[in-house]
Amino acid sequence: MSSNNITHHGEASNVIWGAGDKFSAYGFLQSLNTQGDGSVSELKNEDGQIVGLTVYDKKNTLTAEITMKASTTPPEFGEIVTIDQKKYICRGVTKTAENENYVKLSLTLESYENVTLS
Repeated sequence: MSSNNITHHGEASNVIWGAGDKFSAYGFLQSLNTQGDGSVSELKNEDGQIVGLTVYDKKNTLTAEITMKASTTPPEFGEIVTIDQKKYICRGVTKTAENENYVKLSLTLESYENVTLS
């Protein structure tokens, strides 16, 4: 839906509307899930109580559901994809075709804090 046809009133003008167009090269973004994750090591004292944490190997995962454009070639597993000037590695590609629906593309992209993707 074009943002030109939408008017926000009251508190609605202070929130983000829609999924955006970050994946317009592939089609029409239907949903976008962003998840931060990593590893945690717990430091326990002699009584087994957690007294400290070390967080490391942080990563961000994007999962996008897209209605594909006819001319689209989806990225392959392992391919580098740039979204908002940030590089991600494609960790999953699913293309779904149904009898009475548009072709859907699901992408899982990951970026890592300590890995430079090129």
